[in-house]
Amino acid sequence: ERSPRPKAFRDFVEGMVRFNNYLDTDEGEELQAASTAFASAANTDPAFALARFHQAIAYVHQRREDEAINIFVELIGQKPPLLPELYYNLAQARLHTYRYDQVLLAEEDFRKAEELFGENPEKRHFRYLPRAATILVYAVLGGRRLGHEEDFRERIKRYLPVGVRKGESLLAQYSKGHSRANNQLDQDVLSEAHNGLGAVYMRVGQNAKWLGADTLDAWSKSEAHYQACLNIRPTSTFALQNLGTLHRLKAAAYLAAEQFEQARKEFSQARELFVK
Repeated sequence: ERSPRPKAFRDFVEGMVRFNNYLDTDEGEELQAASTAFASAANTDPAFALARFHQAIAYVHQRREDEAINIFVELIGQKPPLLPELYYNLAQARLHTYRYDQVLLAEEDFRKAEELFGENPEKRHFRYLPRAATILVYAVLGGRRLGHEEDFRERIKRYLPVGVRKGESLLAQYSKGHSRANNQLDQDVLSEAHNGLGAVYMRVGQNAKWLGADTLDAWSKSEAHYQACLNIRPTSTFALQNLGTLHRLKAAAYLAAEQFEQARKEFSQARELFVK
């Protein structure tokens, strides 16, 4: 492969600096600057696949999932060395559209990413990452209507127990040799797993009557997993918003039970999380 054009490479480096700043600070201005720099690099040199790859990742963080999906699919068609990473990030983009057809495809893409990571001796240890991310897929398919009311109850009973089983199994297996989350991969895997399990247990509690579960017990486990994720990633927007959703659900339950002071406290906590 030829080297990228000098201006494209300079823009790409600028984008990486800004994107890493965004990951450290969660500052939207840094994300916008990174996205602009990656787009400039890709426009300057359309053959610069790494710039286009990071452009799509920035789009996912900007909630421009459909644009990201188009880039990932096009790059996958070129069969580049980053194929497992492309499938992983394509799955993330599909998942966060929260559209039924795309979420189903996300499950397949995470499975493909895990398979490809496993086939590569140098990347085999990354196979846990798509496996951890798939837990959130089960929470979404089993916990959201997604415009398909006709099979929602069936999905509750199918996906949420699978999410609990696979999520707890992954944490037990992975944590044996990675108990301190002392490198980037460990942090990514464990934060994905804890956030996913937090979402699964949140939906289990919300739909306890269909699962024979205890709502308060499920919500207690949900909060513990969200907090575990935030201990690793204190500025994780997804975990903060999910925890806010959990407090909102708890507030609604207290309100229905006419426990107004508890409801007020839960609504207050939810509001604080949503504005962080």
